[in-house]
Amino acid sequence: MAQNQITETITLRIAGTSVAASMTGQLTFEQQGSNYVQETQLATVDAAVALDIQSDIEEGNLGYLMIRNLATLPKNPTPPKDEQNAIDVATDAGMTNKIATVYPERSLFIPPPGGTKGIWVQAKFADAPIVFLAIES
Repeated sequence: MAQNQITETITLRIAGTSVAASMTGQLTFEQQGSNYVQETQLATVDAAVALDIQSDIEEGNLGYLMIRNLATLPKNPTPPKDEQNAIDVATDAGMTNKIATVYPERSLFIPPPGGTKGIWVQAKFADAPIVFLAIES
């Protein structure tokens, strides 16, 4: 049986009247396991919320993670880091091992440190819906 293919693609581009530049990168891997989970959850202000991946991916085998913050940008945001609807991402429930911040209407690919499995999210100032895709290595 053929293994699943995992593809990472990212493009960063700037364009304007007198400027144009872009960079794209892509890698494709064969998945060693077979599990993944894609879900929508709510990141809350009151407490860190564990991403619901525990039953789908064996401990230590989380290889790929992408989180999209579905909260909307406030009117007149302060780009690119409007904290109003941002969420923090950490490898512990106490949120002391923060590994990323995902701003509203943005997605972020997060290589899980050391193949960790436990990932928690917490909203900074207002509860925020997220969707994530977690793939076993």
